[in-house]
Amino acid sequence: MRASAVAAMVMAAGVTWSAGGCEAKGVVPASTASGGEVVERVEVVDGDTVAIEDPQGQRRRVRIIGIDTPEVARDGRPAQCWADEATRGLRELLQQPGEIRLVADRAVGDRDAYGRLLRQVLVDDVDVGEQMLESGHARRYRSTPSTSRVSGRYLERERAARTAGRGLWGRCSSS
Repeated sequence: MRASAVAAMVMAAGVTWSAGGCEAKGVVPASTASGGEVVERVEVVDGDTVAIEDPQGQRRRVRIIGIDTPEVARDGRPAQCWADEATRGLRELLQQPGEIRLVADRAVGDRDAYGRLLRQVLVDDVDVGEQMLESGHARRYRSTPSTSRVSGRYLERERAARTAGRGLWGRCSSS
């Protein structure tokens, strides 16, 4: 898709904010040429999970494949080190103007044990999971199959962040 076409769709879509996170609005048809599903609304749940609204208006949770972030405070348990920063980091990445696309990876499967969709998340073809790893907001998810299309790149990004002490690697003792 040409950059000018994407820019026009983004301008038509608009972006709004809610207490729950950023929401990108606008109906954009999914492009089968580039693969995946273009989503209309995205809300950040935590550093590795987003909620989307499908075309039927149903809210679905999506776990970003290949990354793992510290757990946020929930059910009386305190947040883990860097959980809030990771959540903010994901929110900032999804604020960027552009087409938000979810891409399945057969090596990973369709859903996790909690029923969440497992997808790679892209903003204008930029891999959000890879950016989370590079900034030190996430660790590589250890159970990602080596046959996954993200596995090798994600390992490299995590190593670079760890070596440089970025994000959780420089602040959290149990990283």
